[in-house]
Amino acid sequence: MSDRLSFTEEIKHRYAQHNVSVRNPKGRIRNESFEPYSKIYVKSAHGPFLFGVDDQRYIDLVLGGGSLLLGHGAQVVVDAARSALELGTIFVQPHLVGEQLAEAILNCLPNHLGGITFCNSGTEATIRAIRLARAFTGKDKIAIFSGGWHGSHDYVLIGEEYGKSNEGAPYPALASAGIPESIKDFCLLLPYNHDSAFDMIEQYRDQLAIVLVEPVQGSNPRDDIASFLTQLRSITKKNSVLLGFDEIITGFRLGLGGAQEHFGIDADLVMLGKAVGGGFPLAAVAGRAKIMDMIKDGVFMGGTFSANPFACSISLALIRYLQKNEGDIYSLLEANGRLLKDTVNSFCQANSIPVRMWGTKSFLRLIFTDQPIKSRRDRDEKELPQSIQKLFYSELANRGIMTSSNRILFLSTAHDIAMVEEIAHSITKLLSE
Repeated sequence: MSDRLSFTEEIKHRYAQHNVSVRNPKGRIRNESFEPYSKIYVKSAHGPFLFGVDDQRYIDLVLGGGSLLLGHGAQVVVDAARSALELGTIFVQPHLVGEQLAEAILNCLPNHLGGITFCNSGTEATIRAIRLARAFTGKDKIAIFSGGWHGSHDYVLIGEEYGKSNEGAPYPALASAGIPESIKDFCLLLPYNHDSAFDMIEQYRDQLAIVLVEPVQGSNPRDDIASFLTQLRSITKKNSVLLGFDEIITGFRLGLGGAQEHFGIDADLVMLGKAVGGGFPLAAVAGRAKIMDMIKDGVFMGGTFSANPFACSISLALIRYLQKNEGDIYSLLEANGRLLKDTVNSFCQANSIPVRMWGTKSFLRLIFTDQPIKSRRDRDEKELPQSIQKLFYSELANRGIMTSSNRILFLSTAHDIAMVEEIAHSITKLLSE
């Protein structure tokens, strides 16, 4: 017992050294990312592992924020990068591989989508989707959900201020300094997984161009959201509001057709990133043909590195590989995700530990409560204190398992069953301690 107490005090001391309290001006949401362990600098990565500058090996559950379906340095990606490098890295002109990639992606997605445009990041993809929606509908306002994440640009850096909100009516607050308060006039904040969201969409239908939603929220990655998304599709269509699926995370991770295929829902616009680039900066917006035709009618979509031929070549090789091996890849990802989730949850239930693992397929998160939750707000109100969670993730890193500051956990095909069992053992052992 004395060893455990001394260990806890040591961790608390490290946490206290890094826990900086900063006053948050004008009621803005504070995005706290300080962690209670020293910053780890990565030297290299291979397969399911990261290696620090001290040669410490970490099992990587970050995987480039979910970008690496096949793990680090997958042979198909490395080979494509070498070949593409010999052909040139930037043209700023139309090129064949861009056309081939556009066709390959559209062939993977539901066939109601008739056009695509490329950019470099998820943030750029949501910017472009919003611009297309406004041009197509002639309306300026957008709607996003509390607890969601759509990148780092001004129009979507809006979160919920809990002290002024209730469950069905989130009060918006800016999530960063440097953004004008007037931005909130262009954004409607909706309650996630709550029926009042439908009433709000109906109320503002004459102003709303698009509703953006993460089909599976990173802050609340649930697998029981299909009914809510189906209702959302129905209410947006009924009120002539576009529905945009932000699939920066779920695209190509839940399957070749992403969340649209997984949930059986057709969105008007879909944003792709992360996995589509195989670890290289590439993102895209795909949409219904009539919406994408707005690009021909004056909606600006240019950029020096947009549809970069080097990144497009790697993406094309990766997508062809995923298509060829679809059954094996996605069944493995789903089975390993289910194994990790079931193992952790069975252990926590048997030992009365108030923690559960949530997620969809290979996209997971530990929720530090055993109570039912509906939303990010619900999660924040019911979870164990942040101090406990930070101690947990700190020690998980010390034991060789790397997680991100946003605490989303990803698996790749490089994580075999034995490694998934090792991850589960490390998590359950630490929770029991």
